Amino acid sequence: LNAFATRVIEITNIGRVIVFEGNYNQFIQKRDMLFEAERVAAEQKKQEIERLRTAAKRFKTWGRETQETARKRKTIERRADRAETELDEMLGAHVRREHRYKIQHFEEDQASCKDVARVQGVTKQYENGFMALNLPHVDITLRRGERMAIIGKNGVGKSTLLRLVAHARDEEFSATSGSIDLGSNTTIGYYAPDITSDLKAHNTILNEATEHISASDMGRVRAILGYWGFSGEEIVRKQIKDLSMSQRAQLLLAKIMLERPNLLILDEPISNLSPNMVDNLVASLSTFSGTVLVVSHEQSFLDQIGIHRCLLLPNGSLEIIRELR
Repeated sequence: LNAFATRVIEITNIGRVIVFEGNYNQFIQKRDMLFEAERVAAEQKKQEIERLRTAAKRFKTWGRETQETARKRKTIERRADRAETELDEMLGAHVRREHRYKIQHFEEDQASCKDVARVQGVTKQYENGFMALNLPHVDITLRRGERMAIIGKNGVGKSTLLRLVAHARDEEFSATSGSIDLGSNTTIGYYAPDITSDLKAHNTILNEATEHISASDMGRVRAILGYWGFSGEEIVRKQIKDLSMSQRAQLLLAKIMLERPNLLILDEPISNLSPNMVDNLVASLSTFSGTVLVVSHEQSFLDQIGIHRCLLLPNGSLEIIRELR
């Protein structure tokens, strides 16, 4: 978007159309400045409404109302009504922004041990002879709080490696040789575009989101679903079969956030997300104290989430980006 966009048009939830000149990053900056100005103006408008309503009420408390005082009171009340209409229009966009951009963070239910996962000499070969992953000489340990990216061209085994780590404790998908050992306290949240099909078609959004967690804190559930684009009655009405691919991706990320794992395994997490939702994902990871293992072809996304090390495939070499503190 930054490379080709010269104008961005946003349509708010109240039908307001705002046009911004410039690329996407400039749009974000200008929009934030606009909404901050509207926030200040809205506070001033609230004070004006309160002053007008107080003045109109004062006319009624003066005893018997004359024709003249009634005329003045009605004039003031009309001014207050107009001011409230203007306030609604101003706050419509502002509240929409706060609702959409109030950050919900990924959090750990419990901290993992120091060594989150160890991958040793792993290979994966299918029955037809296809070698999906071949790292017989690689021995790496993923450490608590680390953010590691798997880098390489398509077909070198990036997604295979992530899937093997995600299923290290079960028989659903296992290595042909080598080993993957998880730390005793490691809990996994696994995102991959193809597993959105595992969402149950006839579940509602709310039922799907709370399937594996306690739904006692509905405030938190609604806040997280709202952050990922689901709100109001649709969470109890709309079924999974009615969601788009991008909405299913958003719901899967919401489910992971609700489950509070300490190891996030993210396979191309932004491939089905809109720019706004990519921003949400980056923001939601900003304070995550757990560990992240990610595959992405978007270098800007990897830069934003703060990668510590890169595992380069197919040769299995490690590149240090920044030190883990």
